Amino acid sequence: MVLVEEQLTIDRETFKALSSDTRLDILKALCERKKTITELAESLNLSKSTVHEHLTMLIKSGLVKRIDSKNKWVYYSLTWKGWDFFKIT
Repeated sequence: MVLVEEQLTIDRETFKALSSDTRLDILKALCERKKTITELAESLNLSKSTVHEHLTMLIKSGLVKRIDSKNKWVYYSLTWKGWDFFKIT
């Protein structure tokens, strides 16, 4: 049997995004399902503006994506890169 180690390469933006406990909590919350800023703010007991700032960094790092729905809601979800992070950790 041959064991193959998976390698995770983290760029600067991703490393910066993962350096915050709040951003990690947001990523964990998005593992459950896609959510709005309001849902994230309520579940994490944070203001919507704080969640928005953290989501901006997570989007910039490629871990989270914004999903515009047909109605007025905007959802946020993990990207493949975001899911891969949780597979390895």
